[in-house]
Amino acid sequence: MEIVSTLDQLTLRGSTYIFILVRERNLKGELQKALDRWFEEFGRKGGLAVRAVRATEESRDAVHFQLRRKPWPEKIRHRIKTEEMPFLVIIKSDFDEFRPEEDDWRIIWLGEAKNPRERIPDLLDAFDRDIKGGRNLFEWLDSISSATGLSPYGGISSPHALDPTKRDKKIGRPGVFDLEYGATETIDAIVRDWTNSDAEIPRLKHGWKMEFAREMRKRNRSLRDNFSKKSVYNRLMKSKKFRSIQQRFTRPEH
Repeated sequence: MEIVSTLDQLTLRGSTYIFILVRERNLKGELQKALDRWFEEFGRKGGLAVRAVRATEESRDAVHFQLRRKPWPEKIRHRIKTEEMPFLVIIKSDFDEFRPEEDDWRIIWLGEAKNPRERIPDLLDAFDRDIKGGRNLFEWLDSISSATGLSPYGGISSPHALDPTKRDKKIGRPGVFDLEYGATETIDAIVRDWTNSDAEIPRLKHGWKMEFAREMRKRNRSLRDNFSKKSVYNRLMKSKKFRSIQQRFTRPEH
């Protein structure tokens, strides 16, 4: 990870992607704390395939200006200009040569992420895995965003999806139990298999909850690609899913 005072002459330098973190804040909220903790590690772990940059505190406004003066589509240019929360710009060319109207790019509006303490490391870990695995990062981002451009990590803009819809707070927090991830079907399948097996009833085993989370990731590729075992476990705990799951593991006494 590099701290820069300008985006001039920012080149790929052998990397596949450039990650530009913009609009960081002096106020240390949960999102900024997560970025401070994990973005540097992501850049270090990514090696030659990743060039991750953030502006010095004194240069944040100047770097923001350099970014927004690019010939973005009008909706994106307006959002870049008015956005007050951190966002991540991902490009695949040298910054001086980058043309948003011609080149491919993605912007993740991180201020729309819910529970950034978990989402930010999950997102950066997924980036690291996909890049090292040779996967097209832009295709992966498209696959996890809904028809409205929303994802668990915030809105995602691209040349073909300019304006991700702001999340309605009444909808609730996105996560592993969104239908798009098939989590409900995965839970049902595990409960059915465990109940019908001859093994000890899982609810009587120490550590069965973490084992259940591990099994969910094993069976569900979308969960495996987007969430760590600990993250799945935490979501199950916070949503009180374990309570309802445990109630289903009942057998007649003999």
